[in-house]
Amino acid sequence: MQDLLPASGPVFSYHRPAAVLSLYIAYYSVQHWFGTFASPRSLPDLGGSLIISLGASGGQSVVWGPFTLVTTTGPQVQGLCARCFVEFRPGGLARLLYGDASELRDTKTPLEQINAGLAHALQEQLYRYNSGSGGGLAGLMQGLNDCMLQQLRPQGGPQVQAWQILRSLQSCNTGQSAAEFAGMVHYSPRQVSRQLNALCGVAPKEYLRIKRVKQAAEQLRNTGAALEPLAMQLRYYDTAHFVRDFQRILGVSPAQYRQNMSAFYNEKLDCL
Repeated sequence: MQDLLPASGPVFSYHRPAAVLSLYIAYYSVQHWFGTFASPRSLPDLGGSLIISLGASGGQSVVWGPFTLVTTTGPQVQGLCARCFVEFRPGGLARLLYGDASELRDTKTPLEQINAGLAHALQEQLYRYNSGSGGGLAGLMQGLNDCMLQQLRPQGGPQVQAWQILRSLQSCNTGQSAAEFAGMVHYSPRQVSRQLNALCGVAPKEYLRIKRVKQAAEQLRNTGAALEPLAMQLRYYDTAHFVRDFQRILGVSPAQYRQNMSAFYNEKLDCL
């Protein structure tokens, strides 16, 4: 398939969204194998996601808000036979599903409570895919795109302003203070915090803290970097500060993480 991403494998395939949605959705993924396996812990994800499942007792769709801590997928759907994911970029959840992402922070909410019509439409797409009447993976991707495109609405001035703040934050130095960042974008710290909380569920300081810890986790996974130079590279004051931040967010020390990386989901398509 033209939209298939390189990280795809036998258990999950990853697919690009329609171009107009790519600012808000990082990718779709489809699960192809439903054997028994342990649910790995997921690193913090400020984009949020939508999980659409079909099982023996029917379907369910769950919205994961922006997560600032490690979480797991939780109990499996009984008799699971089809499942797909919509993985949002930071701000995408607020743009397409729910206007204030801070209200969904660190929560898992049935989509029916947010948008019952969308929940029904997405379940119908997954049912048609699973039954073989929906045109296979290409048909499912088209259906997901159609459903999400219908959620796009014109944005007002405050929303446009919030996106400008987010774009600046994504490109700024992770060692920058919240006050320094507010001065850089020419808004008050309070205004920046309010706008970013609504869009991403967190204030700038927390956004940058999570970004730094995820960068550290990637370095620990992929290199043999020692902690002290890694802390300096990520602009921490000292190694102790780095270790405290890492443990607060991931629940384990950097050394424990490195020793037990298989317990964590290795997200190859990071979008923070």
